[in-house]
Amino acid sequence: CVSGSSYVVDEKRGQIKIKELFKDVSLSPQTWYDVEARIAVNGDWQNAKKIFYNGIHPTKKITTLSGYNIEGSLDNHQVLAVVGNCVAFKKISDLEKGDFVCISRRGVFPKKTQINSKIAELIGYLVAEGHWQKNSCNLFTNKDKEIINRFIDLSDAVIPEFYSKIHKHTNQDIYSIQFCRRKSINQLKKWGLSRLLSGEKIVPKAILGANKKSVCAFLRAFFEGDGGIDGPSAISCSSKSFMLMHQIHLLLLRLGIVSSLHSKNAKLNYTKRYPDGYLSWRITINGDN
Repeated sequence: CVSGSSYVVDEKRGQIKIKELFKDVSLSPQTWYDVEARIAVNGDWQNAKKIFYNGIHPTKKITTLSGYNIEGSLDNHQVLAVVGNCVAFKKISDLEKGDFVCISRRGVFPKKTQINSKIAELIGYLVAEGHWQKNSCNLFTNKDKEIINRFIDLSDAVIPEFYSKIHKHTNQDIYSIQFCRRKSINQLKKWGLSRLLSGEKIVPKAILGANKKSVCAFLRAFFEGDGGIDGPSAISCSSKSFMLMHQIHLLLLRLGIVSSLHSKNAKLNYTKRYPDGYLSWRITINGDN
């Protein structure tokens, strides 16, 4: 058994935590539950008729050198691993540092989605460069005029009069686009853009449940905002939010793109907003991955 926070891909809802399959169900240990779901397994949809809830047990969490992780019960969960000269199932409790485990890079995506690729691209820009102000407005800021123009075109195409005003900062080549209209704010919240600190950002549910074209549009916009060239043959993006990077890490894998996820710094950073300290996280894509 895996932990309830492990991700699966559902044909209708997209990338969800496995515990969401038990939503609104009173659970009893050692019990099978009927479900009607189609779950992605190594690039194909498989029918799931029943799910077993094992209760609360000790678990072991493993993390690969690329930052992928899985958490499963010590007593019986098995993963595909390299055993000798072949690939075979091995208990997670028997894995040791230096072992090789198998990770599928074959992903499938829901066909039906609540958003289109233009909305997904707009959300990508907002997750990367948007932030909530004290007056409950959302502000998108960037210094690239081409990105600003693209953002305006997307806004006009999605919802007419979506933004309130455009502001150019004095003596700086930086532009800000403000969203204050109630209609706009409500729409942002429907897409899953919540009022969160930068260290608490997540990929909105609308993206996790989107089709392949929309997921690609979101990632392109996000990398344009928070991404960059990292050395001669790599690109990267970074954030204070581990969950945001973790979710994007998995979205990339579902597209067949292998990347690495690691903390940018070894020591905690301390600010007024984060008195207990925080780490920043970076995703890096190298070479032909």
